[in-house]
Amino acid sequence: MKKFQREFSELSDALVASYHHYEIWWIYKNEREKYYNIMNKYLMFFSASLSAHFISMLMAISCLIDDRYIGIKSLYKKMKNENMLSLSEVKYIDKKFSELSNIIKGVRILRGSVFAHISDKIDSESAFLKANLKYDDFKELIYSLGEIFNMLRIANGMNILGFDINSSKVDANQLLNDLIDYNNSQTN
Repeated sequence: MKKFQREFSELSDALVASYHHYEIWWIYKNEREKYYNIMNKYLMFFSASLSAHFISMLMAISCLIDDRYIGIKSLYKKMKNENMLSLSEVKYIDKKFSELSNIIKGVRILRGSVFAHISDKIDSESAFLKANLKYDDFKELIYSLGEIFNMLRIANGMNILGFDINSSKVDANQLLNDLIDYNNSQTN
């Protein structure tokens, strides 16, 4: 039996969730011009949906970066301590975590000060400024965590986690296009 089954199972779920929520949030934010009219027609729904996917993505990422409970970094530390990783894997993963440290810090600021808790020390706007995150930072973080996670899976004798990361993007685009078509058919 492979080690750390629960950790791998829980983190697989969080990684998949972070990918899917990111893809839908990205469409709402960056393809807004294409769907502007339909999103404005259902403004409250899409406003709430945009927020929900961002928060869900942020919380799933928070699970992945948690180093006190089950997270990719804590799993990495356990596997490293049990000498399950080669020296080159350790160096590579340490380098990746170092490169991601500012993004991880930003996610933690948002999670801890705005979304999981409401800070009495910093307001939301200041927390976003302090986090200093760009849209692409979330993608970089999720993809890099996925790469590290798959390295850990391989080191544990498991197959890589494979799934269609664009499936939610395709579904969201199709939903929006179907909604446009339906609304157009109602006006004709």
